[in-house]
Amino acid sequence: MHGLLWFLGVYPVPSGTSAMYQLWSGIVPALAVISLAGGLVTAYRRATCHVGPCHRIGRYPIANGQYKVCRRHHPDETVRNGNLTAEHLHRLHRSTTAECEAR
Repeated sequence: MHGLLWFLGVYPVPSGTSAMYQLWSGIVPALAVISLAGGLVTAYRRATCHVGPCHRIGRYPIANGQYKVCRRHHPDETVRNGNLTAEHLHRLHRSTTAECEAR
């Protein structure tokens, strides 16, 4: 029990320093570092391509926005070849709008 109290930083120190000193210099900064590392890992996983071990940034939503993939893994050949133009995007928008209105 004493070991757990000491680890959490609430066990009184015999040298006369504050009992909370261990808390603010021990477990609280450690938890902050762990939280920051977890946040960075989460941000990295959300930004990268969904396909396998691909580490490219996923910029193109597929499956109604459920997944994001990079240009290399996009199912549309126009996007894969790098020939993505405004006309192509307007054509895709018109076709998906027509499908939605047909439902």
